[in-house]
Amino acid sequence: MAPRFWSSDLPAGAIVDTPFDFAVTSPVLTLLMVSPYVSIVHLALLIYEFVGTFTVFAPSPELEEIYQEAIGGIRRISLDDWHRVACDVIAKERGIAADRSGSAAGSDLWSRPALLTLDELDAFIESNAGMHGIKNLALARRYVTGVTASPFEARASVLLASSRALGGAGFTGVRNNVRIDLDADARKICGSSYVKGDLVWSARAGRPLTILECQGALVHGGWGAAAADDDRALALENMGAKVVRVTYRQISEERRCEILISHLAEILGVRRRTIGLGSSARRSAAAHG
Repeated sequence: MAPRFWSSDLPAGAIVDTPFDFAVTSPVLTLLMVSPYVSIVHLALLIYEFVGTFTVFAPSPELEEIYQEAIGGIRRISLDDWHRVACDVIAKERGIAADRSGSAAGSDLWSRPALLTLDELDAFIESNAGMHGIKNLALARRYVTGVTASPFEARASVLLASSRALGGAGFTGVRNNVRIDLDADARKICGSSYVKGDLVWSARAGRPLTILECQGALVHGGWGAAAADDDRALALENMGAKVVRVTYRQISEERRCEILISHLAEILGVRRRTIGLGSSARRSAAAHG
């Protein structure tokens, strides 16, 4: 941890008290403070995390002890709907072996309410032009296409939507967690009036509505979720949409990733050239964490 000196007035709400006997910088101030020191891709991933409903966080031993006392009822501390994701769920998503316990102890992945909205971030960027780091923050914001529910969805979004100059696929027009209203037949199939797609490209001339579903265990794990995913896919395809299901390995392994991007390019009607995997967006998508 390195100290940072801030000479100007702090933005409103810049310091947030916690129930753990310390204060932290607000999400938007944190983004601004780190923006000069990380790549645009990593900054975009951090924005996804702050506006999304997940976080990757390994508590210090002291904070871990306080957390365990809180969930055990020893301390009366509100955890504000923060839930630790079990290690076996993470292992299933990443296609790696889990420890025998499968418990949440030691897991660094959490499900929680969003810390910040994109509208709040946009307003902060607009009202603080000229601040150190604001240009990088505004540039990273361009590569954030919506709100995601897992690191998997965030990495897939950055990989597919970031520019070719950053090593992404450069697919434009993608949005996250888009509501799709179903017709009568589709409603009968999945028992709902609408569904939400993880990554969605709208239909246009020569291209169907295209939905990429990230088959991560955090959101899509378990037999019941898998059966619901099957119904959703059938309902959407019955309406003429194209549904592409993606696993974590398909964005983290080079050959699988190239095949996925080529497949999507064909569906979307996009001409593309091969891009090496030694770039920032590819390394970030391939990183486990």
